Amino acid sequence: MSLSPRLQLPYLAAGQAQKHVTLNEALLALDAVCQLVLKSTTITAPPAMPAEGDCHAVPAGASGAWTTKTGQIAGWFDGGWRFFTPREGWLAWVADANAVMAFRAGIWQAAVPALQNLVLLGIGTTADATTRLAVTSAITRFDQEGGSHRVVVNKAALANTASLLFQTGYSGRAEFGLTGSDAFQVKVSADGNAWHDALSASPTQVTLQSVTSGNLRLMSNGTGSVRLGTGGTERIALDSTGHLVPLADNVSRLGGSGARFQAVWAATGTIQTSDQREKTVETRFAEANALALLDAVSPVLFRWKRDATGDGRLQAGFLAQEIKAALDGVGLDFGVWGLEEPTEPESRQWLRPDQLIPVLWAALQAMRAELQQVKARLEVASHA
Repeated sequence: MSLSPRLQLPYLAAGQAQKHVTLNEALLALDAVCQLVLKSTTITAPPAMPAEGDCHAVPAGASGAWTTKTGQIAGWFDGGWRFFTPREGWLAWVADANAVMAFRAGIWQAAVPALQNLVLLGIGTTADATTRLAVTSAITRFDQEGGSHRVVVNKAALANTASLLFQTGYSGRAEFGLTGSDAFQVKVSADGNAWHDALSASPTQVTLQSVTSGNLRLMSNGTGSVRLGTGGTERIALDSTGHLVPLADNVSRLGGSGARFQAVWAATGTIQTSDQREKTVETRFAEANALALLDAVSPVLFRWKRDATGDGRLQAGFLAQEIKAALDGVGLDFGVWGLEEPTEPESRQWLRPDQLIPVLWAALQAMRAELQQVKARLEVASHA
């Protein structure tokens, strides 16, 4: 009997008797393998009560009526199993796998391979050798599955780039990530060619800088504050009203003995807390001590040795060592003088000139009292 080359259907021979038998065999085979539906590709034992027309792919290790039929299709027709040999490339819907499978290399396998190790993937657009994953969409969403979600962008070496690039008309305008180093950087561009660093953050330093000649601004949202600190401790705040304030009382200072401001400009003078309720008065300043200090200390004219940015002009002031010697001479120790490091006698010495005002005040009172006495004696002598 001659068979068709693909489905192996029997041909009717010329002058053949019982032609209907051959024709029915061909129709039954067509009914079995066309629009093929397989109940399963994994069941090894023939079902006890199959339905008419049920088909199974016979796997290895099959038993019963399927024992020697591995790789064939078993179909239940007219109360018995009939077997058909699949050909390379046949497609079937496999019911228990809920998938379309193809017969390839002698086995049934997924018609569409698992999405692993794809060379290119374009969604709504065309991917290419450089942009292997391309998506055209109004929104691209990455969602969590039961908790957290992390997007990982990896690079091979320190000098490489792992970043996110934002464009306008396919021309770069902003980029952030690891660009040529392991410091997190934010870069901006006006034309996609010239790029400027706006932010750089490494484990040891965070740098904000203005673009070209523009201004660098730190802005609060009007309800909170911009806070600065070190070592995880916030120390200074620009509050919502625009005031720069320390975050703890009497613990922060502005500048230092080795890092001074050249000049401080203000509309009014320095305001210091002076409420009597916050002070414990030890004694009044003795006029004798004030006069002794006044006699022991002479103001000087000087130039700073390391005044690299100033104009080198003469300055008027006092010498900390002379103030210290004068204090020791009268047996006083108060906040006019001190050491940068109190436990290091050779550390830099500092002065608070405002602390000399009470000294001058007390000395002026003593001199005024003495002047009043002299004036009184002169008046008495003039009337004698």
